[in-house]
Amino acid sequence: MRSHRLFIPLVALTFALLLTATAQAKSGSFKVSVSGTQNYSWSLDGTRGSCEIQRGTGSGTNKFSFKSPKSTPFFVSTSSGITGSLTATARGNRTGSYSVTTATPCPGFEPGPPFIDDATGCGAYKYNLRMDFKQKGAFQYVTGPSQTYPPGACPSPIESSILLSTDLAQCGDVLGALHKRSWGVSGAAGLLASKISPSVKTLLKTKKGKSKSITGKAAVECKPASTFSSPVTIRADLKYTLTFKRTS
Repeated sequence: MRSHRLFIPLVALTFALLLTATAQAKSGSFKVSVSGTQNYSWSLDGTRGSCEIQRGTGSGTNKFSFKSPKSTPFFVSTSSGITGSLTATARGNRTGSYSVTTATPCPGFEPGPPFIDDATGCGAYKYNLRMDFKQKGAFQYVTGPSQTYPPGACPSPIESSILLSTDLAQCGDVLGALHKRSWGVSGAAGLLASKISPSVKTLLKTKKGKSKSITGKAAVECKPASTFSSPVTIRADLKYTLTFKRTS
């Protein structure tokens, strides 16, 4: 009888340990950091008007690199994927120019004055970014609204009201479906959204104190309609590396 009494607690203890081990294998804590680059460019050359013909020309770039000032605690599990938000400091340079001139004046009238957009905010800058991780199906979606913005104005399709519509679905800006976005929340100043498929199981196999790196990327190339005869050409690409260091 004593052996049976001893056997039952041992079985219960073994079962409890198995449950604990299984639970531990399905989740873990990490400290995460990020570094990467993003390049953005746009250009326009077109005309508009029926009597006076105006010509609009413009172009711009926004190139920056970003890096976490410090690692951030994240929780990883097989049920919810990667949970957390990363902050990063971006440093880069913006260029931009946009002007409207009279190509052909209306007969009998003086040509309208030229327009040159404000570009006092172009140049070197530093600002903060935030990367938010959200799970949707088998993929992790990463969006990056800006926390602060470079000061001053620098011509861009959105800020200079060049676009015929703010609907940028063809560029990947799917409103109402954040997990499908590939366009920056803040346009040229913001971080592009990206979709990655990290192996949570592989991350959870990482031993405490060890690190695992995951690479993400996104690309945009589109030609949305402008208020001129030609569309705006927009190109952008994002590349970054996430480093996960297991803490528990």
